[in-house]
Amino acid sequence: MPSMTIRLTEDLKEQLAAFSKIIGVSQNALITMAIDEYLSNRQPRETRQRNEKEFESTVSDALYELSKNRPCPCGSGKKFKNCCGQR
Repeated sequence: MPSMTIRLTEDLKEQLAAFSKIIGVSQNALITMAIDEYLSNRQPRETRQRNEKEFESTVSDALYELSKNRPCPCGSGKKFKNCCGQR
């Protein structure tokens, strides 16, 4: 396993020492568990990019639904730009 150096503030060092003492695990093991948990919950890059594209298409669909020349969603029969879009 490759080694790495993590810099912690004095306050964080004290909290880490107290917590590791409470649960009975070494500080190194506690840090390793935290990093493993973080990495296991991370989404792969492809998934993040796909989610961003889905979000962009959802936003563009929503903007189309509220475009100025569409009928107003309030049901007045007017165009959105002449009704609720004037605010």
